[in-house]
Amino acid sequence: MDLAGFNFAPVVAAHLASLPAPHLSLSDVIRVYTGKTGCLCGCRGRYYTTKEMAERHPELINSASVSPSGAARAVAAINASSRAARRSEGLGEHIIELAVSETKVIVAYVLLSADVSAFAEEQ
Repeated sequence: MDLAGFNFAPVVAAHLASLPAPHLSLSDVIRVYTGKTGCLCGCRGRYYTTKEMAERHPELINSASVSPSGAARAVAAINASSRAARRSEGLGEHIIELAVSETKVIVAYVLLSADVSAFAEEQ
């Protein structure tokens, strides 16, 4: 069987669509950043965390605002578009990034104990 001219794209797309979508749990999220792209220092966006995470890991929070609703909205946005989100490794945390537009991102910093392997790796 000659497969030289076969278009694999629909087969791969169907297979990927059949896999469960990656999911991020709010309880595993240390903090989230929502805002414009750039250095992510907070000058072009905001950092949010939950009260529970601020109490459990105060050393990891930095200058994040304790806002359960802000953190929950960001995690919900990542979960809604989880196939487009990319993961990488930070210093002592997983990083899940979703480009909302050319100039806006949502970044979740996640506990290393969380399983984020279903998210595609940053290339």
